[in-house]
Amino acid sequence: MFSRHALQIIAALSIVAASCANPSTLPKRDTTGHTHRDRRTAGGVDIESQRRANSNRSDVEHGAAPKHGAAPKHGATSDSATPERNVNPERNVNPKINERYVGEQATVPRIRSILERETREVYIHRRIIARTANIEPGAAVADIGAGSGIFLHLFAQAVGAHGTLYAIDIAPQLVRRLRALARKRSLAQVRPILGTTTSVRLPPHSIDLAFVCATYHHFEYPQTMLASIRRALRPGGSLVIVDFERIPGVTSKPMLKHVRASKEQVIEEIKRAGFTFLEEHRTKHLRENYIIRFRTPGSASASSPSTPSSSAGQACSEVVLGSGVRNGMRRDAAFPDIVDFSSSCRSQRRVSHLPQ
Repeated sequence: MFSRHALQIIAALSIVAASCANPSTLPKRDTTGHTHRDRRTAGGVDIESQRRANSNRSDVEHGAAPKHGAAPKHGATSDSATPERNVNPERNVNPKINERYVGEQATVPRIRSILERETREVYIHRRIIARTANIEPGAAVADIGAGSGIFLHLFAQAVGAHGTLYAIDIAPQLVRRLRALARKRSLAQVRPILGTTTSVRLPPHSIDLAFVCATYHHFEYPQTMLASIRRALRPGGSLVIVDFERIPGVTSKPMLKHVRASKEQVIEEIKRAGFTFLEEHRTKHLRENYIIRFRTPGSASASSPSTPSSSAGQACSEVVLGSGVRNGMRRDAAFPDIVDFSSSCRSQRRVSHLPQ
């Protein structure tokens, strides 16, 4: 009788002889060094299948579409996994422009010290600027870049109880302040909105006027934002831009660095976005800033601008600071500290009823 050792030798020789006759019967090895017979771990997990699953999961989490035939991660699809840069192809023209307003150090007191300083031209002459918007009672207005709310009360009173003022900003702490101001002053027509760098987050055809003061140069994605504004405007709606002049040799060096585009470039960018340029409103009180108005295609809205055709009409677009009535000038009841040049102004252009 053969011993156990001898039987083992005979069995091994039999296997070798069979493999020589048919090599396909040998166990195959993959690149991991495991045979197909030992690909399962002690826990019963298929190593190769797990590796493929991990690879597909990593692709989804990093924004790539799952490989063909692989199930996406729960809650994700091939479309939803598209990288964000493909959603917004426009290049960020100034990635750091808003850091001082949305960063960790952007407290409300600090921002107010910037926006409400007594040497800031648009703050000093905010009533004059608000007047140029030609807002009528009942209008829907969006103050885009509302900031600390320097136009909040002026515009809220202009649209009246039957109008709507959307106060939009990308800084959450400023939106909270705008909401608190509206509540404190019982301005039910004010609706604060937290916007983004690419959207004003308004429904289509929901506003008559978009007002952008000292904010256009803060648009990181100007064409994308302009498209969002245009969608929100009703046919014939108005866009008013107030921003810094950028004139080499005249504008200060810090401002030349801060503001990327000249007035002429801004006009061309807005026209390229589908707006029609209407006019530049000139006033002797603004030396560092300009005011320009555009319109969307369609019939004129309630916020249409004036188009003076005479020197008298042009004089009406100018206002001066003062008190009382002198040299034929009369005080506007809505602006106790602003006087019109001509008593015929109201018959030549619409005048907003804005408070002090």
